[in-house]
Amino acid sequence: MNFTSFKSELEKLKFGKKSDTYLLIGCEDFENENLNSSKLISTLKTKLKVTSDFNVLKLHFDQYKICFLKYENFDEVAVPRLLESININLATGNIQKLSYSKSSNLSILLYKEQILKSTVSKYTKFSNQLNQIDFNIQLDTITKENSWKLLLSVHQLEISKHSISQIEETSKIRINNTRVKNYHHKQEILDYGFSQSVLCLLENSLLNKEQTLFDYGCGLENDVKGLQILGYNTFGWDPKTKNDGTKKKADIVNLGNVLSNIEDPLFRSKTLQTAYKYSKSIFIVSCDIQSTSLKLQSYGDGVITSDNKFKKYYSQDEFKQFILDTLGTCEPIALAPGVFCLFKDKSQHQKILKKSCIRSIEHFKYDFSNIEYSDIVKSFLSTAFKLGRAPLENEFQNLEEVIKEIGSIEQGIKVLKKEIGEDTYKQIHDIKRKDLLVYLAVSNFNQRLDKKFLQESILADIESFLDEYDTAYEQALSLLYSTADPQVISTLCEQSEVGFKDEKSLYIRMDQHDQLHPVLRIYIGCCERLMGDISSFDLIKVHKESSKLSLMKYKNFNNDMLPKLEMRIKINLGYQKIKLFNYFDQKHPQSLYHKVRFFNEDHKLYSSFKKHSDKLTELDITIEDHGPNFTDFQEVLNCHGYTNEEDFNLKNS
Repeated sequence: MNFTSFKSELEKLKFGKKSDTYLLIGCEDFENENLNSSKLISTLKTKLKVTSDFNVLKLHFDQYKICFLKYENFDEVAVPRLLESININLATGNIQKLSYSKSSNLSILLYKEQILKSTVSKYTKFSNQLNQIDFNIQLDTITKENSWKLLLSVHQLEISKHSISQIEETSKIRINNTRVKNYHHKQEILDYGFSQSVLCLLENSLLNKEQTLFDYGCGLENDVKGLQILGYNTFGWDPKTKNDGTKKKADIVNLGNVLSNIEDPLFRSKTLQTAYKYSKSIFIVSCDIQSTSLKLQSYGDGVITSDNKFKKYYSQDEFKQFILDTLGTCEPIALAPGVFCLFKDKSQHQKILKKSCIRSIEHFKYDFSNIEYSDIVKSFLSTAFKLGRAPLENEFQNLEEVIKEIGSIEQGIKVLKKEIGEDTYKQIHDIKRKDLLVYLAVSNFNQRLDKKFLQESILADIESFLDEYDTAYEQALSLLYSTADPQVISTLCEQSEVGFKDEKSLYIRMDQHDQLHPVLRIYIGCCERLMGDISSFDLIKVHKESSKLSLMKYKNFNNDMLPKLEMRIKINLGYQKIKLFNYFDQKHPQSLYHKVRFFNEDHKLYSSFKKHSDKLTELDITIEDHGPNFTDFQEVLNCHGYTNEEDFNLKNS
């Protein structure tokens, strides 16, 4: 049977799910058709011993090719996932068997009744339910499991067999994570596979649903589709995959990891300039960051990767300078390694700095529900408590009603002090004052911050906690200059009440750094200005005398007894240079020994960490030179009767 006859028979079929290039059809239904192509499929199925759980056929119109597809539990699961495929090129005789079981994002099949000849009522009923829901997106664009999960989470839906229903309020997803804090469906966002630049937009609340986003160089539209699922107004263009896409100005333009793939330096610069011109408010651009562990063949100003493609890796400071030299605009703001943002409205940048420098006061708790005032006044007191001062009109909408009830805003603050106590109020005031100095110092790193770009709430903070701007500026500048004095840094490290100290450094957990002296917080904040968000790292190492800071990220740092080092970043604040060390591809990365030194006794796993550390001490395992490597540690374990690291951890935690 030739391809022309094969294609002709497929085009005459009255059932199946058709696209421009292929037909999806139930395997059993197609075999029962009295067609030469059906007989061909049956013969191949017998010859290749294709089992009955390969339940769907993919028959191509554009080439002489068929695929047997295995979807999981096709009859029981409303939206089955693709687990395996057998791909046969009938023109060449080439056969390829693929398993997708290890994929983190499997393909799915929506509207599965469309591939069958006969009607199955439960399939049709489920699809009818789907069609009644306003998803604000075409469901035929949802072809991957993570997209489907994200869509369900956004609309608070769950599926049971072939029925879809609304999730009750009490069971909405609430997952704690340092990234993407503003979404109840944050885990689905992280699992979806957004680019680093889009994640930065989401986690910094830089994108809202009234704005437009243009993804310049959108590739396969992964970011575009994901953002549309979340309800954002997004469109994309790509010279290869979306050449017919819209190219027009947008509030935000994303140029995500495009530049690193462009071989010609002049075209690279031209692409950056062209994309930037489309942005009205925010321009975000990312690249691949150079890792010292990468050893690749040089080519032009980049390298040739293992899959024989060009790649231009940048260092963080090199990429920032490239943006400055090419665009000649305002300072690019680092949001993450390899991700920079340019704000045409400088006040927007201050929102990011404020978030990283101004702490919440969650450890101060007070219940205002039992005091003898109206709900409006209780709400006012709660707001003033969090702010540490009287709220502005745009921070609390019912100030007039508060004034009617208690006489004045000043009287409201007196009530607050009386309720929480003068000492607590002073503590909150002191926290806010220190945070504000840190914020102002970090804001003035590299260039002076013009007062006109400060948010109204920050100006109110300055008036409440630091009297007036010029005085606050001088105090903050004095603290900023102190970060350049190694003796000051060394002394403050020695005096720190948090963290672990050795002769040369202070180590602190990421969740402890806001407990440090303001000068050390400014030191870390300036490093964050160079590199971007550091919240995903686990440990901070402040070098006492070298103007350097290191960040370490470990696999499962909080729970593993011997977490493995995944990434290390060293920042030279004096020279404003950053080095990245990646250990993801190492078979046996360095373990973190005696982890207990980084935790307090009130930590829930402290006793387990302590027991484990004591046993390491018995084996003469120290932290000198970071402890033994994998081979040496294995030898020590074997000498003491342990099979391997897992055996040791299990018996000593």
